Amino acid sequence: MTITKTNLLDRYHTLKFNALLFFRYIKWPLVSFIALLIAFEVMGRCVSIAYQYASADIDSETIGKIVSSGSYSGGSAGGTKRHNILYEYKVDGVTYTSRIIDYEYTTIDASSKIKQYYVGRNVRVLYDSSRPALSVLEITPLSASVIIRLLIALLVPFIVVIWQIDWKARAKRKR
Repeated sequence: MTITKTNLLDRYHTLKFNALLFFRYIKWPLVSFIALLIAFEVMGRCVSIAYQYASADIDSETIGKIVSSGSYSGGSAGGTKRHNILYEYKVDGVTYTSRIIDYEYTTIDASSKIKQYYVGRNVRVLYDSSRPALSVLEITPLSASVIIRLLIALLVPFIVVIWQIDWKARAKRKR
């Protein structure tokens, strides 16, 4: 079979048409998936926590200083107290700041963290030498609550996407 310019153009238009059909078919499930991931990220930051935990290569340390230390209520009135501790540190002459104490950003007993990390205290900062802005004060394993929130953050959008694709397929068959 000889490949001609017409054959190539026909193949190109067929592929382009199929890609457009696929995108039209998958567009809203994809939008839903992204929207739900964003919602879970805003509610619990579990996606970024898991990403930072998985991608971090904490291989260096330096000395930093606690700049501010306090707490805030998370969620409803009288909700869980969360620590809000800011520290700064220098790597190769560049000053970085971070609020990440451990990979969960929160603690059951925020007041103990605030007492432990008071303003002006010098602290050991552990950081990724290839990305010095990524740092922690304590290396802790991911807790079950973060893992469960991450699974929910991934499974719920996936189930919604599958449901939407199935719903569209059924609607198309009824026509």
